Amino acid sequence: MKIDEKSINSKHSNQLSLITKTKKIKLWIFTLIFVFMNNCTLFKESPFDPNGELATILNLIRMGNLFRNFTTQSNYVFLFHIKDSNGAPLNGKYVKYTVYNEADENGEVGTEFNTLIDVNGRSFLGFSERGIAKVKVFNNLSDTESIGEFQFRLYPDLTNSNFNFLSISGNVSPSLDDLSAYANGLGTNYTLEYLGSANNRQFLQITVQKSFGSSENTSDIYIISSTDGLNYNTVTKIDGIDVNYSTSSNNKSEVKISKVTFNGFEYIFFLGEIKSVIAPISVQAHKNLVVRLPSNFIPRAVTAEPLILPSDYEINSLRPSSPEAPQNLPTLSFGNRFLISPYKAADTIYVPMLIDLTGSTPIVFSGVGSCAFNNSYSYNYYKIFQYEGIDYLHCRESGLISQNYTMNSIRSYDYHNNEITFNTGGDNYQSPPFVTPKMKLIGIVGNVSPYNGYRFPVSGQYLNTNPTISMDTNPITGLTTSITAQGTIRDTKISDGNEFVILSDNYSLQPAVSVDIFKSSDDFNTATKLSPVPTTYGMSGLNFEQFQTSNGTINLTWFSSQANGVGSFPVYLQRTSGSDDSWNEIPRIIKITQQN
Repeated sequence: MKIDEKSINSKHSNQLSLITKTKKIKLWIFTLIFVFMNNCTLFKESPFDPNGELATILNLIRMGNLFRNFTTQSNYVFLFHIKDSNGAPLNGKYVKYTVYNEADENGEVGTEFNTLIDVNGRSFLGFSERGIAKVKVFNNLSDTESIGEFQFRLYPDLTNSNFNFLSISGNVSPSLDDLSAYANGLGTNYTLEYLGSANNRQFLQITVQKSFGSSENTSDIYIISSTDGLNYNTVTKIDGIDVNYSTSSNNKSEVKISKVTFNGFEYIFFLGEIKSVIAPISVQAHKNLVVRLPSNFIPRAVTAEPLILPSDYEINSLRPSSPEAPQNLPTLSFGNRFLISPYKAADTIYVPMLIDLTGSTPIVFSGVGSCAFNNSYSYNYYKIFQYEGIDYLHCRESGLISQNYTMNSIRSYDYHNNEITFNTGGDNYQSPPFVTPKMKLIGIVGNVSPYNGYRFPVSGQYLNTNPTISMDTNPITGLTTSITAQGTIRDTKISDGNEFVILSDNYSLQPAVSVDIFKSSDDFNTATKLSPVPTTYGMSGLNFEQFQTSNGTINLTWFSSQANGVGSFPVYLQRTSGSDDSWNEIPRIIKITQQN
């Protein structure tokens, strides 16, 4: 029998092929098992899979937004310029606006607010929640059909640079002038306290109410600061104080803060904590306190420390029938001590006093020849004058008389007092010599309006015993005013070599009928007058600490209450003088960039 070798080889080849394929299948199955055991997915997940990773991430983001919305408070202030599609301002039209929260499953829309577009085509809008803002413009408040609308999103960290309109439709063309976003109530109070400036920093006090009710209305107090008066980049909560208003018990506890002073390494604030009966007003207790903020690192919180003064002396007291605003009272760093101005209840007077912060016996000024207050308009004449490297405290001794004015000059290292008489040569004072930031002395002199500014050169005479110093023969070019008042000069400021002098007909500037501001860059050899302070956008009442300087210009800070059809909301504003000595037309909204 003949063997078919070809057939045998073919069968053998088929068997080998089957074995090889079987091995490959086993290897493939083993590979799949290994892959799945190691949680490796070979198939792309559908983005619509409700159990997929993308859906999980989106749900986490959504839950995070919900959590942030319910655990933090946000409020936003916008200033919009609203025109029609042809560019004409829609002044006199009405705006209705509301917000809906994207994270809310029910899609409920919040309260609807409304406001009037002003004569310049501008409108402030205030929001206290996050989401999509819908703004509609109407010819009349009662209309149901809008002439146009726009939308934008409200979210944390919203700024001018990242703001965008989501949509604009109809016959409206809005543009954003400015905005500010605040967190945790920092922009909710209807008052600002102006705490002055030191070491090129401007300070404000903000009160934030944290509980509401008839028995307890408690608040926190923050001191915020800025280098330009617009962007406040430090926020410090003051601990160790009690701020409470209770209508049920007819009691109240409040805190009054002095303007800032600087000792070279710390910003110092003096506080009075006052407990009183609301009606009729009766002070029950007073506590003197001090707050220190290191200048190299301003903390987020600081505790007010007790300040030991002789009995019956109260800082920022409310016992007088007409108490002085803390900003009006002198607070200065002088030598190794501080000049403060507590109220002595027994004598019913404010008394200037030099103290340190170690509890040493204070130096109390009283009587002629030692800087006692003789009238309210003398407060702002307490200034530090530096001559040949030594600080001298200037304070008024005499009232204004026709030709001569006597000032005390107290030396910083031994408190020796020297009486200096300034003579006009026959003309009346409107404002006696006032210390400028560059250590010059200028006054306002004249028998009839308008009055002129004059310099009082001290070289060669200042250190003489009880000298008489006469004013320059020629007036300061450009410093002419028609304001008539005792002590016309209220304050002087400096920035980048430019000095500013503020004049008014009221020592506190509130209310002030007239305010003149002059700028000088040559030690007041000449001066230029700034344009009148604008009164638009809710600016009312002035205190000279509202005026501060930065970047060679002077700025004005104030707060305004803006109606929204349901109630109102506060707006914190700043205006700056330009290089042409005129005020910016559009104010800026103050920013608080470090959130508490």
